[in-house]
Amino acid sequence: MIELDVLTLSFTAMIISALLAGAMFILWRLNPEETCARFWAVGAALLSAGLLLVAFRQSTTPFFGLLVPPVLSTMGVGAFIVGIGVFVGRRIPPWTIGAIGSAVFLLLVVLVYVYPTPHVRVGLITLVYCALSLWAAVLLAFEMPTGAILAQLFPTAAFWVFGIVSLYFGVAALYQPTNIGSLAGGNILPGFYLAAILTLTCLIFGFAAMINSRLYQKLAHIARHDPLTGVYNRRALEEAALREIARCVRHGYPLSVLMMDLDFFKKINDEHGHDAGDAVLKAFAATVAEVLRTDDILGRFGGEEFLALLPYSDRSAARTGAERIRGAVASMEVRHEGQKLDVTVSIGVAELVEPGKDWGTTVSLADTALYKAKEGGRNRVAG
Repeated sequence: MIELDVLTLSFTAMIISALLAGAMFILWRLNPEETCARFWAVGAALLSAGLLLVAFRQSTTPFFGLLVPPVLSTMGVGAFIVGIGVFVGRRIPPWTIGAIGSAVFLLLVVLVYVYPTPHVRVGLITLVYCALSLWAAVLLAFEMPTGAILAQLFPTAAFWVFGIVSLYFGVAALYQPTNIGSLAGGNILPGFYLAAILTLTCLIFGFAAMINSRLYQKLAHIARHDPLTGVYNRRALEEAALREIARCVRHGYPLSVLMMDLDFFKKINDEHGHDAGDAVLKAFAATVAEVLRTDDILGRFGGEEFLALLPYSDRSAARTGAERIRGAVASMEVRHEGQKLDVTVSIGVAELVEPGKDWGTTVSLADTALYKAKEGGRNRVAG
């Protein structure tokens, strides 16, 4: 039977930490934009190096056996914190890792060479782990990006539990010096390392789940949004329209559609180039989004055509909204290479009046109204 002493537990924790480092390194290399994984890989590597020295500290000097391992390990947790900051969008400067290591190094110099009292050293360093773990837990708990909440709960709970366990063992080490446990015997250090093993195991799955969740959100966003303007693409727009039509039929509220087409857009492309055309499209989408209400839905229907869904708007209200859009577009300033580009829009309006009308019929009515606006001289609303 394997004796669960500090030597065995630290070696086991080192292996798990190395696996975490490898997993995070692979995730970072596959997804270079996920720099959080790079910090997590570095942190796990530092932890693994520190734990390796702990496992062989009997054959090393006090400097490498007692002083260096906690410095490397606390720096590793610091790297975890920096990576978490990157993930949740709260910048924690990378030099924080070195600052943590320097502070722990100075503390250990005193506790190893000036005031060599083992239970004080173990207790204070364990409380440092407690503080770092709770810092990581707070960052994860109060900064949860949309779509990553479920995945983030797992590592959050792991850090909370490890922080509380470290607090208990740290206080116990200070007040029960005979119960520390060196390489065998006692239950404070073995308990601490067992908690570290469980936490690192949770982090392997937790960090991977967090990155996977965010990658899924990015892919879902790409699949549903126009890459140039950031508004819904045609597929997402049609899905949203079917949902809104079902709601309006079920609850009996009006729904209108605006079909918008930029006037003389081909001329802009021909005379000023496609970069100018792209600038116009982006400015147009941003302007319309500002005019529309929160419940309205905007999407790029194709080329220079955009479509807006206006729930709770009958034809009259939709025409009023369309006029606001037309005026805002005519007033916006788009400059390309120092030259002002004049932009106007023609808008066709259609209302879903009868429950039997489907999406295609409503779009066809709006498109017909749009052509009337074009034939009537452009820069106007019809329907």
